[in-house]
Amino acid sequence: MLDGKRVLAVIPARGGSKGVPRKNLRPLCGRPLIGWSIEETAKSLLIDRLVVSTEDEEIARTARDLGAEVPFLRPAEFSTDTARPEDAIVHLLRTLDDTFDYVAMLHSTVPLRRVEDVDGTLRACHDRGATAAVACCVPGKTPFWMLTENADGRMVPLMGWDGFVRRRQDQPKVLIPTGAVFVSRVEAFLQTANFYGADTVPYEMPAERAVDIDTPLDFQMCEFMMARGMRTGQGDEMNG
Repeated sequence: MLDGKRVLAVIPARGGSKGVPRKNLRPLCGRPLIGWSIEETAKSLLIDRLVVSTEDEEIARTARDLGAEVPFLRPAEFSTDTARPEDAIVHLLRTLDDTFDYVAMLHSTVPLRRVEDVDGTLRACHDRGATAAVACCVPGKTPFWMLTENADGRMVPLMGWDGFVRRRQDQPKVLIPTGAVFVSRVEAFLQTANFYGADTVPYEMPAERAVDIDTPLDFQMCEFMMARGMRTGQGDEMNG
């Protein structure tokens, strides 16, 4: 519980990933990719239930073996290539015979997140009296230096000439969502099916924990980082 408020954590895990087939079950340093998210999220003392949302029988069996709940398989309409995981979570909230004050969505493709990122995002939402919170990090490149082309093939600053700030120290701080943790008050989420709005606050996490696996190269990079101890608190064990 979070100061007397009940929290549901949901890990969406579709079986039909395109970039890396069967991505959620692909081994990463000796265990299925989804296992890293289940294990780390389960460490949180603020979460009352941890559920995996999937339409895939094999992912469901694996998730249960790893300690997560899969109360039912996700309906096919929420499992297409164009389906939003948020809609599946709304269905889950309305179907479970249970009530919660907060819901947290954690993508299985961010295996380097730590429990402190989970708890930090929950705390950011609750302690700041916000409707929602999103785990973010500072990007490697600022949009204030980015350009695009106009219809004549000329370079135009993405943020406009007034926003083309050349000195880094003069640029506003920029954050990007990591995919690691999204939190919302359940009442608001059931109405909007969205973690973003005027009352969403950020939780800033280190960029090195925000690797989002989408390609085979991302798997290799995560394996390298984990081997060097940048795992979720088990680096010494893996190196020793």
